[in-house]
Amino acid sequence: MASTLPHGADTEVTTAGGRAVPPFAYTWSVALENAGVARLRDDPQFRRFWLARVVSLAGSSFTYVALPVLIYRRTGSPLLTGVVAAFEAIPYLLLGLVAGALADRWDRRRVMVAADLTSAVALGSLPLAALLGVLTVPHILAAAFLSPTVFVFFDAANFGAIPALVGRDRIASANSAIWGAGTIVEIAFPVLAGALLAVVASTTLIAFDSLSFVASAMLIGGVSRPLSDPARAPARLGARALAFEVREGLRFLFGHAKVRTMSLVGACQSLAGGALVGQMVVWADRSLGVGGGDVRLGVLFAAWGLERWRHPWSCRGSSASTARPG
Repeated sequence: MASTLPHGADTEVTTAGGRAVPPFAYTWSVALENAGVARLRDDPQFRRFWLARVVSLAGSSFTYVALPVLIYRRTGSPLLTGVVAAFEAIPYLLLGLVAGALADRWDRRRVMVAADLTSAVALGSLPLAALLGVLTVPHILAAAFLSPTVFVFFDAANFGAIPALVGRDRIASANSAIWGAGTIVEIAFPVLAGALLAVVASTTLIAFDSLSFVASAMLIGGVSRPLSDPARAPARLGARALAFEVREGLRFLFGHAKVRTMSLVGACQSLAGGALVGQMVVWADRSLGVGGGDVRLGVLFAAWGLERWRHPWSCRGSSASTARPG
């Protein structure tokens, strides 16, 4: 549906419904108002975006379980097993504010597609190296750190893309749809991953995650609606400007008690949840005599996942989606 901006509308435009929107969102706002604010499930562009998130999160749930198993089987080290699990949260703590500042200035679609493809290559290299017999511990550690790191940039771009994709009136509904589906996936798929560990190698589950990132990149690349403000040219962000924005982000974080508390709780849950999954592999081996490749290890992970169905809030933030639903 074509639309022309009112003369002189270079900052904000008031739609027929009386809402002030950025110029780049005006066309979509008019279209949505004329359609009676279409339901999200009837919006093919949002469905594509939503499916990309769900598919990638499902694959990441497999890796969240499989990587600690893989590193422990290779090294027998509780420390390295815990480190691999903690890599899910550490990049957020180090790069979250920086990624947010940069994603606002870059093309969001390109950022998300590039992050997905980078993760696909990083994780896909693990089963390939295992197949060729050249998989090493440094290789596993590098891939385990790189994938969550690039996802920090994916997530920063994703949050900014939602308002541009659905319009302001539907932000709450879009977030509910995305996070609601994410909650279901983050509970159900670790159960499936645990069951599959009883019959397939951990690298096979990681290969599935690699393919899920490719699927996510293709789906996001196929969204035709703008995910960034097309009128805003990409701008370089100097070191001083970047430092200023990071300070502003920290000032906002620590200046709002509720945001500060939720952020700290989320960070603690992510680190503790990663440690739990990683050390459960060690505990199973040393206390129960259930080593990697043993079908009982898969049963143990499946039982842990099923328990989360009963008390999902107790493990919220300890799953893959907290650090990486991509």
